[in-house]
Amino acid sequence: MGWYMRKLPTITPSTRKLIWASVVGNALELYDYSLYGYFAAILASQFFPSEDPVSSLLATYGVFASGFILRPLGGIFFGNIGDRFGRKVALQISILLMALPTFCIGCLPNYSQVGLLAPILLTFLRLLQGVSVGGELVGSYAFLSEHAPANQKGFMGAWNLVGCFGGKLLGTVVSGGLSFLMAPALLQSYGWRIPFLSGIIFVLLGFYIRKQITETPIFKKMAAEKTTSCKPVREALTEAPGQILRSAGAGIINTTSNYVLFIFFPVFLVTQFKLSYAQAMISNFLSLLLCLFLLPLAGHLSDLFGRRIVQLAGIFALIALIYPAFIAISWNIFPITCLAQMTLAICYALLYGPFPAFLSELFPDRIRYTGSAIGYNLTVALFGGLTPLIATWLIKMFESPFAPAVWVIVSGLVSLITIYFAEETRITVRNQSQSPLTTA
Repeated sequence: MGWYMRKLPTITPSTRKLIWASVVGNALELYDYSLYGYFAAILASQFFPSEDPVSSLLATYGVFASGFILRPLGGIFFGNIGDRFGRKVALQISILLMALPTFCIGCLPNYSQVGLLAPILLTFLRLLQGVSVGGELVGSYAFLSEHAPANQKGFMGAWNLVGCFGGKLLGTVVSGGLSFLMAPALLQSYGWRIPFLSGIIFVLLGFYIRKQITETPIFKKMAAEKTTSCKPVREALTEAPGQILRSAGAGIINTTSNYVLFIFFPVFLVTQFKLSYAQAMISNFLSLLLCLFLLPLAGHLSDLFGRRIVQLAGIFALIALIYPAFIAISWNIFPITCLAQMTLAICYALLYGPFPAFLSELFPDRIRYTGSAIGYNLTVALFGGLTPLIATWLIKMFESPFAPAVWVIVSGLVSLITIYFAEETRITVRNQSQSPLTTA
């Protein structure tokens, strides 16, 4: 990864440390949060046993969606901390809050042991996870954006997403590795618990790394001048309602396509097209890996040409290719399945890479954390958690495995219109003489 970073815009050693701290913290937290999606098929049989596998899966995705209900509340809670007391403090608390519910999920008794209490406890723990993640992503967006040079905000902001995808990639490796190493009966019995239990070690490591980083220069200046917001939630709602709505509309496609392509797809490939669990994880692994390396490039392109044009190109490509990709997957030829999912991953990297900078630049410094948290988490709560549930329901309702593609297309059109009519959030710095972009 160090070699790859040297091929992109040059950054100072101290800034590189900040990037690594953000990447590792996001990776560890998103690893924990994504495990539920990767083990959805197994959790369905453990906590929602039914003669109809699709009904069990729908119930499991219902609990998956519940983890998003409190994300707006988590965004408000951590946004208030981040805008009043500092980005660093909020990020440290959020990663610790993730550790407890993740570990407890690994310890939960299943339905056969305690009956209805099992899914009730699972839902409660997912709600706690949602509170934590509600303050994590947007906080890290603001953190790196405020540390970044003016002409590298898109590039540095995208490294937050590298962390997110690194966490999902780690989850894919662990879940796929277990499927290779353990017999299906053992994986079903207790093997699925191992990643949840081990996650607490990773989260504590992330907390230690974040404890070493410094607060952003922008927040330090506001704190020194005593210009930090005393009531960031009220200020965001009264002073920046347009920005909140714009951030919510722009983020819809990021959210729906993320959960369709990388969380829903593994289960989708197994249940609809009868791929082995290991094959589904390999396809997901390759797509996540490709996306991980392309995200900083997409952020860099947005520094050169503007946020809007890069995001619009990615959204248009995804809308055009999502349905043909589903058709290709239906051929049930494993290499073609991998190629189709990787093609969609390229589109996703283009539309998502510039988003952290786009989101952070919408809001003034004093309410950046809170404003972006409200807008982004509102979208994630409404469209992210419900996407796997809706995708599964669409398949059952229309009796077509291609139905989820329509959901992505509709979401893409909403975001396409929102971003197209939005003003550019920054001036392209390609031709600025001060701080020119350079490559090693």
